[in-house]
Amino acid sequence: TLAHYLVNEGFGVVGLDGLKIEPLPEAITGTDEVPPQPVRDWSTIYSPLDERPLEGFGGVSEYGITVRWDKNFLTLLHLTLARRRMLKMYGGVRFGGTLTIGEAWDLGFDHIAIAAGAGRPTILEMKNTLLRGIRQASDFLMALQLTGAFKRQALANLQVRMPCLVIGGGLTAIDTATEVMAFYPLQVEKTLDRYEALSTAIGEDGVRKVYDAEELQVLDEFLADGREVRLERDRALAAGEQPNFLPLMQRWGGVSLAYRKGMVDSPAYRLNHEEITKSLEEGIRFLERMNPEEAIPDECGHVHSVRVREQINENGTWRAGDTVLTLPARSVFVAAGTTPNIIAEREHPGTFALDDKKRFFKSHDVERGADGRLRLVPAREGFFTSHERDGRFVTYYGDNHPKYAGNVVKAMASARDGFRQIVRLFADDSPTVDAAARL
Repeated sequence: TLAHYLVNEGFGVVGLDGLKIEPLPEAITGTDEVPPQPVRDWSTIYSPLDERPLEGFGGVSEYGITVRWDKNFLTLLHLTLARRRMLKMYGGVRFGGTLTIGEAWDLGFDHIAIAAGAGRPTILEMKNTLLRGIRQASDFLMALQLTGAFKRQALANLQVRMPCLVIGGGLTAIDTATEVMAFYPLQVEKTLDRYEALSTAIGEDGVRKVYDAEELQVLDEFLADGREVRLERDRALAAGEQPNFLPLMQRWGGVSLAYRKGMVDSPAYRLNHEEITKSLEEGIRFLERMNPEEAIPDECGHVHSVRVREQINENGTWRAGDTVLTLPARSVFVAAGTTPNIIAEREHPGTFALDDKKRFFKSHDVERGADGRLRLVPAREGFFTSHERDGRFVTYYGDNHPKYAGNVVKAMASARDGFRQIVRLFADDSPTVDAAARL
């Protein structure tokens, strides 16, 4: 979003991403020498979502958003920007590592804008958080998309078992629960298909002898569930219907969200209650007022269940109650929020000043002094960090900014509001147009 606004203002922009940015075909993006071929029909660049290559463009919209959203819209946005001659995008370049801030200045860049998204996820104060079967929700979503595990032909090693418990009440928790509901039937089907193919090739004993007792238990679990998914697909095909896996998922334990407060208090409800509505329609359970205290392992050291304590609201203040429940869970995904991405200061101390709580960059604005030079001044909601070198500054956006943290829409708003601050920096360098001469 920031690149879009800046290119429209005539800036040359280089976008860097620490992960991959898959280049689009030059035929439709064009090159410096050859113009792009026009796209007459949207269908020529549209891909079914289970076959669409992950382009890496779009951040959380590419990696984290639910299966209900058609990510081909990201391809359209990517293409629109990739055709702009004043914008270049490079993947696999980590700011602060591959390219340091000093190196960026030495290369001749006039401004640096940090629009890197949220930082590390919040770690729960829950006993046994490192058991097998427990992982961060953001890690699961990234792995699901980056490895292509959601594709039928993919060989990615991404394992989910039922029942599944998602801890959190935000949109990431809803995304995770929705993706698990869609992924698990596909996962067990793929397991069954490959098991049968290998058994035909080398014999069933030849397949099973390579696994230990725990692995065989998981394998047989997936095979049994895969056969039921296959039967449901066959039934639906014969009846001319869409397969309904919800009764199967519920019988296997299903997917539940556990949130420490009430549903109406959750970030998902406050930010986009339609997401909760859709998740409930899909059969996802929302468990209110449940705070996880301990993950309980099975005999193999894999998560088996989670002990939660009821939370009580007394006049607006939440406290721990006396009721303790044990929820079955073979997969646990933690979506308990994130922290601002200030890793550039952590890795290179002294580069940026932090706020009093050491969570966000300390906010600044830029003013022009009596001598005509620009200088930084502390500000309540400014877009500038404390960093300055030879009249060049660094701005920050999205989840890094306390005013705009929380979701994709706010992040886009930060770019819409913040690009004007960059334009203001270079007002004296902007060419003027003589309207009369132009006519």
